Amino acid sequence: MIYVLAGLLRSTLFFVTLLLAVPAAADAFTYVRLGGVNVEGSSRDNPLNLALNFGYELESYVADLSLAAEINRSIDDGEANRGGELEFESNGIYLVYKSTRSLYVVGRIGVVENKIIKRGNTERSDGFALGGGIGVVVGRTRLQLELTSYTGHAKFFTLGLQF
Repeated sequence: MIYVLAGLLRSTLFFVTLLLAVPAAADAFTYVRLGGVNVEGSSRDNPLNLALNFGYELESYVADLSLAAEINRSIDDGEANRGGELEFESNGIYLVYKSTRSLYVVGRIGVVENKIIKRGNTERSDGFALGGGIGVVVGRTRLQLELTSYTGHAKFFTLGLQF
């Protein structure tokens, strides 16, 4: 009987908390980034990558946060130090912060799965990614310069367009 009452009390408190929570709205967005990937210790010529993000902007009174899923692939292979093709691929989930001005700063942290393909050999790893940059709002579109570091594997410097 006590367990039933405790469960009912927890459910009631959870429901009341939801009613009192700060309102939030979610807007879907697409963000495309293009730039060079500096693969650490492996490249003579960096690959050119295209990253596609799909996400939701969670606008609240506390912070301007977004959740985004990213697919990042090489569209132009680089060249490894000792010759041969070099590619970088990653898939990730990010939490993104943006300040609320027309000229804004952006920061991102995420969990990623990386794949470096060098001379036909594949090296896979999981880890974290950290990034930051600046952007400007142009109408309903955002233009961003951003640098993302994939913990010890690569750095991705991009020009991006969010719509």
